[in-house]
Amino acid sequence: MYATVCALKNTSRFLRCARIRVVERCTPVDRAARTMLTPTPRRPLRLDRVKGTSVLRLLAAAALLYTVLSANATAATSFSATPVKPVALFDGRASLMTYLDPIGGSDHQTQDPEIWSCLCYVNGNVKLVSDPRYRKAYLYSTDDVAWNGFAYDPGPNVGTSDLGVRRPQGLGRWDWYTLAVKIPSSWIQPTWALVFEPNFPAWTSPPEGLDVSPRMRNGRYCWTYSRACRSWFDLVRNVGVVGSTTHEHHWLRRVEFGKWTEFVIGIRWETDGTGAYRVYSRQPADRKSRFTLNASASATVTYQTNGTNPAPAVTADLQFLYEGTEPANGWPSPLWRNTIYQRGFQRFASRSAAFAASR
Repeated sequence: MYATVCALKNTSRFLRCARIRVVERCTPVDRAARTMLTPTPRRPLRLDRVKGTSVLRLLAAAALLYTVLSANATAATSFSATPVKPVALFDGRASLMTYLDPIGGSDHQTQDPEIWSCLCYVNGNVKLVSDPRYRKAYLYSTDDVAWNGFAYDPGPNVGTSDLGVRRPQGLGRWDWYTLAVKIPSSWIQPTWALVFEPNFPAWTSPPEGLDVSPRMRNGRYCWTYSRACRSWFDLVRNVGVVGSTTHEHHWLRRVEFGKWTEFVIGIRWETDGTGAYRVYSRQPADRKSRFTLNASASATVTYQTNGTNPAPAVTADLQFLYEGTEPANGWPSPLWRNTIYQRGFQRFASRSAAFAASR
């Protein structure tokens, strides 16, 4: 009897108990049960004195116990060897792509597989390139003549090259994004440079976005050109009523050129004061395996309202290089050519899934 209890409680402990015949090595039980489970010394069983039916019963019991032990061991091994894979609501990693149109824009939308809703670039300004960390990456190029190839030309001293995907409106829910950006050493900082816009309603500037921005030594935004300004990753926010939105900048971390920076961004989309956001980042090349929380807020507005117009039922997540220079504030012009690398973002429904995907 004590052998069966051990087998149900712990297979490895049962095997040790069966070898040294000490019931106390099994799972602890109370004193009364311990007395009941203590084996009584018996004479060796002689099969030649047991009837055939009894022998068959003994063999069947032994076979059943062996089956239980083997099944438990197999189940334990299978559980530990099969980790749960997080399911993405969208996965735009470059490593999944085998082909991206070499031209882009209207009538040049070939991709394999079909991941993106829009290849919104011209002149091949978005390319697939090999990368030692992620196997593949997107190489973005933008200058004064870059536009999305359809109906949007940002005008002089502004350029854009982007990949976009349509998605359902996210109001009332959390979205969790993972992405990675690398700014090369050839980068020349413009007045502003957006690299990611989630849940964009296309009314005005994005409600939430990831920017590469110029920062003064005193921590202020460098609106007036100065060589002393440094490039920083920046959470830029334009929330509230369209026409009078609140504009915010939240510094995340200084750009380290030539190195990948990974981000996990969580946003609960709300037009009232019940929204929230969290922005984490790390630089894996520096062996900083843990993400650092760079910006966060709760009980805040995270989206926009536009008079009596309801929020669009379908919006867009945009991954791009959308940049501009402002000569009126002393910045050089026309806009020069810059390049960046992006891994390709993923969108998840939960924080745990986003971090599991970033291991």
